Amino acid sequence: MRQIKHKWFYGLHFFVAFFLGIGISVGSIYGILLIDEGPFFLKLFPLPFVLVGLFLLYFCVAICINTTTITQNNGQVSIETKPLYWHKPITVAVSEIQGLKVMSSRRQGELTFAYKIEAEMQDGSVKVLVPSSIPIERAKGLKLKEDIEWLLLSA
Repeated sequence: MRQIKHKWFYGLHFFVAFFLGIGISVGSIYGILLIDEGPFFLKLFPLPFVLVGLFLLYFCVAICINTTTITQNNGQVSIETKPLYWHKPITVAVSEIQGLKVMSSRRQGELTFAYKIEAEMQDGSVKVLVPSSIPIERAKGLKLKEDIEWLLLSA
């Protein structure tokens, strides 16, 4: 059994998510507390903002403590993220993988930090091994792709 561990921590993601999460959550809760008069549904208006703020704070904690582990064992590649839930574990047979590629969600002229690693399967389909929701820099994404390729070659 061989494995690769990718720690999520990246300062820029943490900084942005933390301050947005705190700002949105506190601002929304403050808005709810200020609304004393009017219909009840008026107090519900800030609720989606509270939820977005809480999700961003969850993302901050995940950035600090989560690790994506890629394990090759008995002809299978398994990808799982722990300790906080982020996506369901992925298992793919090594013999079905034809190639790997790093994809970015970059639009024209925009800088992005959302990269995902996809496996091209023998049947022509594409399976996402490392989703773009996991914070990963391009250099680390390319290194992680190379590490996964070495892991697959050793199978």
